Amino acid sequence: MGADKKLFLGIDIGGTNTKVGVFDPHGELLGFAEGDTPAEGGVEAEMGLLGEILDFLQVSPEQFCAIGVGVPGPVDKDGVAHSPPNLKGWGVVDLGKVLSEYLNFPREKIAIGNDANFAAL
Repeated sequence: MGADKKLFLGIDIGGTNTKVGVFDPHGELLGFAEGDTPAEGGVEAEMGLLGEILDFLQVSPEQFCAIGVGVPGPVDKDGVAHSPPNLKGWGVVDLGKVLSEYLNFPREKIAIGNDANFAAL
């Protein structure tokens, strides 16, 4: 995928699988990959999986306009996930901050929410 495009990244972190989609500005799916959500290692292991998936899809953070992430369980208005029931070792985590730091991507361009709520959109 060309570096000159402005793309959108959608991430669905589930208890079993993590699914990642890359979309163009018109909502067309350009790439999709999934991997097994790490059973151990918490959010750090999940960031490692995300890095592997982005490498597989041959995309980098500078190509994205915005990122949306759905996670199971309660997520507050600031994008903090509160002990997702299906994600062992996560506890309370500011996923937006973690993702921003991991990808060197602006925090204000990352939306974090409950996966069921995001699916309803």
